Amino acid sequence: MEKTRIEKHETIINAYSHRALALKNPTSSGWIIGYNGFGRSALDLIEFFKKLDLDQDYNLLAIENPYHGGEQNRDVITAPLSKSDLKDGLISFIELFSITQFHLFGFSMGGKIVSNLASFEDVNANKLILLAPEGYEKRAFYIFLANKTVLLKVSRRVIAKPKNLLTAIRFLSWLKILRRNLSFFLTTQISDPAKRELIFNTWCSLRHVQDTFKAIQPTNNVIAIYGKHDPVIVAKRLTRVLKQVKLNSLECFEIEGGHGLNQEKHTEALKIILNKKTLD
Repeated sequence: MEKTRIEKHETIINAYSHRALALKNPTSSGWIIGYNGFGRSALDLIEFFKKLDLDQDYNLLAIENPYHGGEQNRDVITAPLSKSDLKDGLISFIELFSITQFHLFGFSMGGKIVSNLASFEDVNANKLILLAPEGYEKRAFYIFLANKTVLLKVSRRVIAKPKNLLTAIRFLSWLKILRRNLSFFLTTQISDPAKRELIFNTWCSLRHVQDTFKAIQPTNNVIAIYGKHDPVIVAKRLTRVLKQVKLNSLECFEIEGGHGLNQEKHTEALKIILNKKTLD
């Protein structure tokens, strides 16, 4: 394939910046449009797609929303993004590149965004590729941060002074109410002040983007990939919810791993699942 450079694009929806990186393949009309996980950038996602050799058969587009993506995309959030804001951002890029055939990809939090997008009738992806996707069930943490002013004030204090929260996490882990690997994950995220601040702003900006797997349009074809030992996305719960959703087709793949399915060690397994022959 002829080498092409990565293009940068931006669109403004309701005063918020939605940014994207595009890597075009002059021999293909098909696209993979992706949303990465928490704290990851569009460039990370493009590089991940390239490791899977998807750039050999598709044009690639990686989208960043405010507080979901690279360090450069940190708009001041005065109001949370709506599902329609996310959709309008996607549609603007689809129109920019005159895209007619595409797959939607979402990793972790990006999976939640993709499931929200797939609840709209006019988002017509060929397939939804959900890699360790968030958003299949309502979580107390999101609800706590989410909607009411009082709860936002309380959660703001927790982010500023997390000592009691960390003590509670350790206590719940000791009681075996909270799984040890999930306790470790939460502790590493909350212990770092910069990560705490980013977590707060991210979930506040996306607090209207909630559990919507059951709202995915029934015309969709879904490929779900998850880690057998994932402490964040629990395989049994995810598959149970997906099987309750009315879909045109559903394929589930379990990988011997945790939440970091975008790591190098899982590349070969993902190549078997995600290639032009299996996708098209």
